[in-house]
Amino acid sequence: MVKTTLKTLPYFDNVGTILVTFLLEPVFQILFLTLLSGGNFSTNSVTGMIMLGAASMTVVTVSSLFVTDQDLGIDVIALKESSGQIKYWITKIIVGILMSLLSNLPILLVFQLFFSKFSVVTYGQLIIVMLVSGIVGFTSAVVSWTRNNPYFLTNLVLGSLTVLSGALISINHYPFWLKSLTYLLPYNQVFNQIVFGQSVLWIAILQILLWLIIGLVFYQYRKSRL
Repeated sequence: MVKTTLKTLPYFDNVGTILVTFLLEPVFQILFLTLLSGGNFSTNSVTGMIMLGAASMTVVTVSSLFVTDQDLGIDVIALKESSGQIKYWITKIIVGILMSLLSNLPILLVFQLFFSKFSVVTYGQLIIVMLVSGIVGFTSAVVSWTRNNPYFLTNLVLGSLTVLSGALISINHYPFWLKSLTYLLPYNQVFNQIVFGQSVLWIAILQILLWLIIGLVFYQYRKSRL
């Protein structure tokens, strides 16, 4: 089922999209980070960039897969079968994680070989970020399900992720009003811990649970109106 789902993604349509997604975009990310840091790479900046890219790719992949199913009418068929719903969403999240790993692999290799040395803990944290992003992708998809713009919440999340996640600059340096906004996404404590070693664990868990609960509530509501 994972293999079939992967084939529905536009990234594998032709050689051009494969090169752009898995080669050119990572190269531009490396160049951007080089300019941002003046060539003096810090572990924090590199880790933040990688985590941010992983989160974005996971969210957009999970959401895109569900929108594709809506376009094909598969969503109604698949989600009316109660026995397969958990498997359906787990597959989407697994594919999102795989895409995230593939798209970030060039960056990971470059910095692991030539610059920063990432520990096993960092790779474990990367998995956590992708799992959290799977929940965000699920919630973003179902909140916008049956809306005129099925990417409504996904676009809001992706558009604000760089600033509100605190992946590149610690939220502790934000003004009060901006720091308050970072709590809207379940990333500020997660990224602050991974990149800067500062977080409040119970807030991170509460944020993730709230996003999951919101997703489940909207999911049941939208499904009941099919």
